[in-house]
Amino acid sequence: MGIPDLLTIIIVFAVFFLIFLAIRSILLWYWKIDKIVVSLESQSVILKKQNQLIEQQTQLIKEFKEQMGNTPTDPNQPPQA
Repeated sequence: MGIPDLLTIIIVFAVFFLIFLAIRSILLWYWKIDKIVVSLESQSVILKKQNQLIEQQTQLIKEFKEQMGNTPTDPNQPPQA
């Protein structure tokens, strides 16, 4: 096996690789995979923000309950110790 044979093998692999990339991009375009990926990434960002807001809301509710536990709900009742 000489250098021309090795060069031929490298060229054949390079051509097949380029054909693979071209077919891959066509398939991704046809099945709209690139748009699906972008949509899923944006949904992931939105869900992370939503989770942060829910955690903040939960914390505020806990703080509110703690504050309300120290004050009587009925004005006729004395505060609990």
